[in-house]
Amino acid sequence: MTKTIESAGLKNQLMKQFGKNHISGTFMPLFYARDEDDFGIGDIGSLIKAVELSAHLGHHVLEILPINFSSAFESPYSVLSTKCFNTIYINIPMLFNLIPSSDAEKHIESRQEEVTLVRSLFKVDYAKVRKLKNGIYEKFYDTFNQSNDKRLRNDFSQFKKQHEGWLKDHLLFILLRNKYCAEIPGRGWDFRSWPENVRCREAKTLHSLMKEYESALDYEMFLQWIFYTQWKDLQKKAKEKNVALMGDIPFAVDGADIWIQPGIFGLKAPEFRRTFTQGVPPDCFSQFGQYWQFYPYDWKNPETIQFLMDRLEWNFGLFSINRLDHVLGYYRSYLFFEDPEDTATFQGIKIWNKMHGLILQAKNDQNIHRGNIVWKAYRVLLRAMKHKRLAFYPDIIEDLFSDDDEYLLKENNMILVSKKARGNQAPYGWQRQFCVEDAIFDNTPFRDFQKISNDSGYQDHERLSGYLFDEGGMGIAPDDSIHPCFFKSAPGEELIHSLLKLGEKNNSILIMEALGIVPQWITDSLSRIGAINYIPLIYGMTPQDAGNPYFTPNHLENAFVTFALHDSETLSEWWNKKSAHDRQVILDYLFGKDVEKAEHHETMDYGLQKAMLSEVYKSKARIKVLLWTDIFLSDSEFTINKPGAATGQWISRMPMDATLDDLIRAAEGKSSTLISEQAIKLLRELEKPAVSQVIGNSSL
Repeated sequence: MTKTIESAGLKNQLMKQFGKNHISGTFMPLFYARDEDDFGIGDIGSLIKAVELSAHLGHHVLEILPINFSSAFESPYSVLSTKCFNTIYINIPMLFNLIPSSDAEKHIESRQEEVTLVRSLFKVDYAKVRKLKNGIYEKFYDTFNQSNDKRLRNDFSQFKKQHEGWLKDHLLFILLRNKYCAEIPGRGWDFRSWPENVRCREAKTLHSLMKEYESALDYEMFLQWIFYTQWKDLQKKAKEKNVALMGDIPFAVDGADIWIQPGIFGLKAPEFRRTFTQGVPPDCFSQFGQYWQFYPYDWKNPETIQFLMDRLEWNFGLFSINRLDHVLGYYRSYLFFEDPEDTATFQGIKIWNKMHGLILQAKNDQNIHRGNIVWKAYRVLLRAMKHKRLAFYPDIIEDLFSDDDEYLLKENNMILVSKKARGNQAPYGWQRQFCVEDAIFDNTPFRDFQKISNDSGYQDHERLSGYLFDEGGMGIAPDDSIHPCFFKSAPGEELIHSLLKLGEKNNSILIMEALGIVPQWITDSLSRIGAINYIPLIYGMTPQDAGNPYFTPNHLENAFVTFALHDSETLSEWWNKKSAHDRQVILDYLFGKDVEKAEHHETMDYGLQKAMLSEVYKSKARIKVLLWTDIFLSDSEFTINKPGAATGQWISRMPMDATLDDLIRAAEGKSSTLISEQAIKLLRELEKPAVSQVIGNSSL
């Protein structure tokens, strides 16, 4: 049993740091920020302006997304390195202040058309921005190398010495990844496709590579130093204005950390194949679950906990408040079996003849009910899985099956079957997935999946029948793979408690994001240890469901509340999708029964927007933050991320006529754009004390 952290801890921390027991602020993903000096993407200079704006508004929180390099699709949650900063966010004007460079100035002048273009784009074009900014960075690097400024050179040397434990290793990985992406198309992004001496980090090879990439490493270290220096300036400004920077720590990692410490993820040389990958279980949004293919942590390895503690401490040095993503994963991991030895097939577990015989029996004898054959076939499979434990690894069986019935799966567990993909798309009822293990080791990246168990833990009769009797041309075959998917216990409360204590030690606040299917025992655990709950009100505007924990009257003080999320619909889009009935229920709650009619509010106006966002401010939660897309009442074009969509995400920007400069002018009472003035008006009205302090009273 872990010791409970007092729930008064958050109140005391806020009083100590801000002199208040409740604080508020805004959520501005860094790429989303727009200001008059940027180069097509928000940057550290944008954040300094955002801090100034926060101070004008009386805000004490400025939340952003992870600032690490992305390993895929520009997603900040695809972590190429837990330490390396994404240098696309370096601010150019601040760089001039640090290293005056006539060459960089001339370079920018010669590319004014490019600068104008990227600034004028509705969304971020990462390729254009990266090409433009990298060319500028190179000029500054040349100037720095030609400079005799001893202070700067000493600062750079001190930075390299301070971070020598990780800096070169992580940057070398990034350089090698770029090299092998070009040399091994389609696979080079995964270190397991690299030559054995490189992927296994043989000492002689590493020494040679460090020599070979010496100049490239120095340039990349220079950029990391520049980012770090600018970040320190940002932190200084935030401290002066009493604004807490809030970061976000993704659960999984993918890249340098795995290459450097494969044992933390249960990987063994020389191939580092994965037995399991991690995702989330099936739910009402995804009947097959979400096949994220994250690298699961090896919780049996004592170095894993230390890795997570070190990672958290690193983030505490960058942010005063941190959101810990996917906290459920620290309690239990949802694993997908990958069959690394290709033994988990109907032929491999020696039941193909029996399964095929049952199918022929049903086809040849019209008196046999197919339902009985389906049930028999399912039992044959489950018995074989239990008896052929080595094919599925012994641990799976204990976690997969219920103790109550030998043919019953534990809650949320499932069994998938898969085939190598054929044709341009998956057949009806099947789901096509890109499979990393197949892509890397077999160069056949796509498989078609079918789920043959149901949500109650038994067989899915309809799907299994179609699969067995070849309905739709996708009948069972001897080399079809079998994929048990199940929950595996993780350290849970003990680990989370340790992370919270580390936060206390560093005078940092840790917010726990525990969204999804949350068992009561996890909710109880988080409450018991005083964890600060993360509440998205977009899931709580349910007056018809008074027991919903996200519903405003049910909020606890020890919590963080927002409305929409970076990966949910915007407030405007969410409202537009509501039925007339659902809109009326919410209107009756907000304004009183029969005061406002749904037919008058098919789209959201300022008054309704204010009433909706006021629910955030009525909450008992001690930290209240609004996403700028909701403040601007943006439509779906401005959505930050749509889960499941691989491309076109993480590129939204602030409206062209609502830059940070526009917002600051409006906050200072100067003439500005209409949308900026309205946003500032809204935020100031929301900050005013509510007429009624009774949570749940809908009077405005």
